[in-house]
Amino acid sequence: MENEQYYSSISAEKTLHLQNTTLRKNRSLNNNRKESIKATKYENNENKTTKCLEETYFGLKKNGLKISHLNIRGVLSKFDEMKLFINQKNNTHIMGICETFLTSNTEDSFISIKGFELERKDRCETSEKKGGGVVAYVSSSLKYKRRTDLEISSLESIWLQIHFKNSKSLLICFIYRPPDMPQSWIDEFEKEIEKANELELEMIIMGDINIDFTGGA
Repeated sequence: MENEQYYSSISAEKTLHLQNTTLRKNRSLNNNRKESIKATKYENNENKTTKCLEETYFGLKKNGLKISHLNIRGVLSKFDEMKLFINQKNNTHIMGICETFLTSNTEDSFISIKGFELERKDRCETSEKKGGGVVAYVSSSLKYKRRTDLEISSLESIWLQIHFKNSKSLLICFIYRPPDMPQSWIDEFEKEIEKANELELEMIIMGDINIDFTGGA
């Protein structure tokens, strides 16, 4: 009788030990599953972030001068996103931004980006109305000159002359035309273009001119 109780006790201990071992294994498997799920979620988030950044590219080739333009409707409120975009590897050498909504109260240091030179023309320089404005970021690796002599004071435009070592210079204009501007705006901008054309350089004009050519507006 005593032997039966003894072996019964041993059997119960072995069963309890096996149950505890199985429970620990199950907990370990559950923890591994949780870690695997966390890793998968992290990897998915990383992939989403990478995809998001890749979608900000203009799809430009690695070689050559890259110029881009955006209507941003407020630099200060979107500065972090803009800075992220412009700092993307191989994304752009020159970036024009219109509708900056900047005023003379905004110092250059607030919107400066490392590795780029800043040029700006706020609407307060051209009109008493709020909004508008143009800025240009030029890679510090480029040699350029701001051609204020081509800019008419009443227009929200920035003219840049980019210098190259083994070829002729390039003129770049970033321009913004507010909606419902009269014919005189076009006349003034034509004057800028005509004056720039006298330099006999290749010219690139980018901007938002708010003209519907299909509707004649």
